[in-house]
Amino acid sequence: MSGRRLRWAVLTALLCLGGPARADEPADGLKRAEAALAADKASEAIAELESLADLGHVDAALSFDRGLAYAQRVRSGAGVDGDLGRAIHGFVEARELSTSDRTRADAALAITSLRSEVAKRRSRAGEEAAVEEGLSLGRNVTRLLPESAWFFAAVGFSLVFTLALFVRRRALARGGGGRQLGVVLGLAALPACLLTTGLGLAARAERRDLREGILVASGVRPFDARHIARADSPTLPEGGRVRLFELEGGFVRFRRGELEGFIPSSAVAPLARPSR
Repeated sequence: MSGRRLRWAVLTALLCLGGPARADEPADGLKRAEAALAADKASEAIAELESLADLGHVDAALSFDRGLAYAQRVRSGAGVDGDLGRAIHGFVEARELSTSDRTRADAALAITSLRSEVAKRRSRAGEEAAVEEGLSLGRNVTRLLPESAWFFAAVGFSLVFTLALFVRRRALARGGGGRQLGVVLGLAALPACLLTTGLGLAARAERRDLREGILVASGVRPFDARHIARADSPTLPEGGRVRLFELEGGFVRFRRGELEGFIPSSAVAPLARPSR
């Protein structure tokens, strides 16, 4: 089976499986969207699901179904510019909003398949094929544990440090026996306490301040501060992830790796954040 057929086989399997289990969702709109998906009426499903999103409904299942709907429209041959990016956006959002391992795995599979298609199209056009950049080492470490877990760990290490001071003081009062144990405990616990506190603060800052989005248009080039396109810059990959900052007159400042500039706000779909 060719690579292209394999990618569409993966998406077809996901379309047949449907989305994850749902709770507390606007039932009527969801039923209409699912009926449209089942009838291969992707545009109708998209209209229903985007309407729910515009009304402020945020849910992993809705995002997953939205990804399915855009992927279905691309698969049918009726896709328009941005459909691949919006399908990826739906699946990325579902992966990050969901607490279900199965949903995350299905979404990750779909993301890989869709980004492979984007990479193939970019390669045919003579552009760099890389779509997604990995997270920095610092962000990967920060995400190893929830924010609260880092702070609980910091409290635990602070208690160990306090114990080390107590052991050392008691050893000195008794003539020095056991003082070495207090020193070793203190030297181990203090850096660990500072490190976990820093990681907890980094996790909190990311939760509060980090805004990210998915590029939902192809052939977009970065603009400079005067909102003039940089002709010497490579185009940004549809479906790629970018960090978002302030809005300025229809443009949003972004950063992707070392690249920073402005893009039209219509070219990027912000990712919904999980409520914590």
